[in-house]
Amino acid sequence: MENHALAGWLNEKHISESGRNKMKATFTKATPFPHLEIKDFLKENKAKTLLLALAKERFILKEADLFKFKHTNDITSSSVKELKDFRGFLLCEEFLSYMESITGLTLKRGAMDLAASLYEDTDYLLPHDDQLEGRKIAFLLYLSTMGKSVGGALGLLDKKLKTVKRIVPQFNTFAFFEVSPHSYHEVEEVLKDKQRITLGGWFHGK
Repeated sequence: MENHALAGWLNEKHISESGRNKMKATFTKATPFPHLEIKDFLKENKAKTLLLALAKERFILKEADLFKFKHTNDITSSSVKELKDFRGFLLCEEFLSYMESITGLTLKRGAMDLAASLYEDTDYLLPHDDQLEGRKIAFLLYLSTMGKSVGGALGLLDKKLKTVKRIVPQFNTFAFFEVSPHSYHEVEEVLKDKQRITLGGWFHGK
């Protein structure tokens, strides 16, 4: 398999076939539902470039009973080249095939939602499952590091809404999970004056 696009964006240790096989086993066996957390995912210069590019985007406050945080419009409407390039990479055949090889799921070409989010002091997202027609994989690229005492962790919950795993944001970590009726998750409240910055969204399935 040619991996020119992958080699241009990803840390080389995540590209090999043996690496993918290990990640697939971890994803499949994960509880409370299939998920994976990949640290040092992008080449470091790519991750830093994306963080700088987000300074050019407008973040809009989203607030309701279920959530409070800031969000950009979908990157399809962005005029920032670096963000549009990242979106193009996520939608390229090589990366979609890469995700399929790890998850065992079939993804729809040309279909993806991508936006940035910003959580600050007292922001949160209560438990939900992300189910919406077509969504197959939810994903997040963390562009900030929080620390365990700061809040803002991604909590993965079982059917009784008990937290089984917490993914603490760490710069350049890529986390994703299969969307299903049981994929309950939350973003724990940010407890300090710290920014939780992500680029994320959903890949769609056939």
